Amino acid sequence: MLSDAMEDYLKSIYRLQAEKGPPVSTSAVADTLEKTPATVTSMFETLTDRELLIYEKYEGVELTTEGETVALAVIRRHRLLESYLADQLGYKWSEVHGEADALEHHISEVFERRVAAALDDPQVDPHGDPIPTADLTPLSDAASGPLSACEEGEHVVVVRVRDRDPTELEYLDRVGIRPGTELTIVDVAPFGMITVAIGENDIDCGQTTMQTVSSSNTSATADSTDHPSNTELLSAEQRISSDDNSNSLISTSIAESDNKPNGTTNVLTQSLPDDVAESVRIRSLDETANSSGIDSYAETHEQGNEPESDEVSNA
Repeated sequence: MLSDAMEDYLKSIYRLQAEKGPPVSTSAVADTLEKTPATVTSMFETLTDRELLIYEKYEGVELTTEGETVALAVIRRHRLLESYLADQLGYKWSEVHGEADALEHHISEVFERRVAAALDDPQVDPHGDPIPTADLTPLSDAASGPLSACEEGEHVVVVRVRDRDPTELEYLDRVGIRPGTELTIVDVAPFGMITVAIGENDIDCGQTTMQTVSSSNTSATADSTDHPSNTELLSAEQRISSDDNSNSLISTSIAESDNKPNGTTNVLTQSLPDDVAESVRIRSLDETANSSGIDSYAETHEQGNEPESDEVSNA
């Protein structure tokens, strides 16, 4: 029987391995879970003894096949729970992550199957993250890249919102950025300022936002089989690391302008912290979309917030 902390380590390693490839360094896991390197090394040794990791000192770790299966099982439970809480119990998408964290280690296989059936086997959770299948097939995802890879005039759609920070998710919801939101790149200025149009609003995003948002090419030459079947709604993804010294992570202002496309009148100017633009993932809708600079995206899990406790949250 694995502890909650063991499962959370495996989830974190899965995410890091998917992002950067194996081996995953001790420091990367320590940073993600906010643990000391010594604590992480001790857990690596424990999980290696259980044949869930391959650990080479000074090199890092890699999930074994069994370790990957455990990680995917926890991810599936977490994301099904998020979907159930949002769809059936009326939770906001900014509220579901913490609740799912508390429940994911403790539901039975029967309950999991019934949740999946009640939701008609969803493929993505409320944030656009893919839900592993019941047979725990390793996750694959269509290429996506940051907003900063886009060019002026490009038409894109948000594909996922990684961040589960309630404040940031509420903000994105307020300005209309959710999975499925279509954006038009109005202007890309030097030093990272980018303006995107959402419906009747133009939103000016700083360098931080551009790094949080990412896009992928869906041109006529793209292989549509790489895309999850129900993510033509595509989705947005935002991960914002807030620190306690930053009380004002986001400031917005509305200004009148006579100079906006499609007769729009409101300009929403958005200032965000430095890592915002790497969290919202977008995919190009243009036939001739430029794929330059677009990174392929592998399934990720969110960073936990328990500094030294064995109870870690990272889905």
